[in-house]
Amino acid sequence: MVKILLTAFLISLSSFAQAEFRHFNEWTNREKTLFTSYAIASYIDHRQTRVGLRNGYSESNSLIYGSNPHRDKSIIVNSLILSGTYYLVGTFEPDDFNAVLLGGNIARWGVVIHNDSLGVSW
Repeated sequence: MVKILLTAFLISLSSFAQAEFRHFNEWTNREKTLFTSYAIASYIDHRQTRVGLRNGYSESNSLIYGSNPHRDKSIIVNSLILSGTYYLVGTFEPDDFNAVLLGGNIARWGVVIHNDSLGVSW
């Protein structure tokens, strides 16, 4: 019975799976720039976190990572966030997700600049 219900549920979602999805090469230049900028900031923040932890700093975002996160956890969390962002940009109409991307960029680059002001340079 569970298999039948699961199959019915998946069939009901099939129309969503067939929806138009725009991949990176189909995005507008603004979407590409904002996403790439966010990805770069994510990488720099990850590297700053690794350097900071090796030099006696503690992670201030301990709710997600804990006070001394393992490198793999940071990579997994950042990959999931970037994957979700990629998916959302691809499912929205062109340039409809730009405000969210811009907000994410401001927040992420703010963290990078703050880390640099603490002495964890990039």
